[in-house]
Amino acid sequence: MLWDENRRLLRAFLQMEIPTARLPVEFRFINHETTLADVARRLEIPSRQRTILLNAGDAAGYPFPETESGLLEMRVMEYELPYGSAVILMPEMPFATDSLIRPVYYRRMGVFVGLPE
Repeated sequence: MLWDENRRLLRAFLQMEIPTARLPVEFRFINHETTLADVARRLEIPSRQRTILLNAGDAAGYPFPETESGLLEMRVMEYELPYGSAVILMPEMPFATDSLIRPVYYRRMGVFVGLPE
C-alpha cells in the first residue's frame, strides 16, 4: 500500500495537479503561487512531514536531492483529517517554508483522489 501511495504522489508531483474542487473547503485557497508558509499561516503546521525515497530513473529528470545511498528524496507535508483522510502538499525544492506548492494530493479514507488509476 505504501509503495502504491508513493508512486501516486510522485506522479502527482510530476504532473503538478491541484484538484481544487475535490479538496476539503479549508484547502481550496491553495494554488501554484501558494507557499508552505502561506498554508501554515492559514491552517497551522502540517500534522507530519515525511521523505519519500525514489530511484533516479523514476524522477523524470526533476532535480530531487540525492541521498548518500544514491536514492533521490522528495519531501511531502501531510495534514491529517478524520477517518484516515489526508491532504498532502508537495512543495518545490528546496522544500523550505518559502517553497511554492507544486501539487496537492487528497487521500480520502484510503482512496486517492486526484489522478486516475
